[in-house]
Amino acid sequence: MKKLSLTFGLIFFTSFSFGQTFSRLTNESADSFIKRVFKVEDLAHPVIETKEWDSTKRSIFTFIAVNTQSHGQYDENKESIILGYCFFKINSNNYQRALIDTFHEDGGEPRIETLFFANTDKDKEREIAIIVRIPQIHRSAGVYGDFYDTYFYDNPNVLIPPNRLTKLEKLSSKFTGFEGDRDNKHFKFKYKDVASIRKALKEMGY
Repeated sequence: MKKLSLTFGLIFFTSFSFGQTFSRLTNESADSFIKRVFKVEDLAHPVIETKEWDSTKRSIFTFIAVNTQSHGQYDENKESIILGYCFFKINSNNYQRALIDTFHEDGGEPRIETLFFANTDKDKEREIAIIVRIPQIHRSAGVYGDFYDTYFYDNPNVLIPPNRLTKLEKLSSKFTGFEGDRDNKHFKFKYKDVASIRKALKEMGY
């Protein structure tokens, strides 16, 4: 069950006003830039810097962990979350930030497995997909395994960056499932890696 309380860290990280510009230092790596902006030492997933959505400017994708055991101080009375962000390059030194999504705990801490690009509609631009794994260990209930969710988000207008990316709800709902042991039965889930998801999308006509 998801805990209702949000951490102070969540409030802090989301308190940046959307549309705010962040300046990157000369010769500063994307990793160092993100860590400096959020004042963190570790990230929940390696930074991704790509020209996927703009051939002239690189966007940065990053994930920040709040109140997780492997990233900073942990309080079991507060919710563990991961915040996903995209930084759109405005000019040579400045970026505008957009929220991708907030990934909540659900019986375990969320973990970002990977982010990749895939075509999920009829235009030529590819959308992003994020695979999230949430470990499940509930000994009293005999549950051992992982929940997998793949979330899809529409490609934005990079000339007018949004405050938040648009989630493709209907498509995302098709790629959620459990793998492991439950009720003395073993369950397999086939959409837990990039290859299997790309294959399914192709079969769906994308």
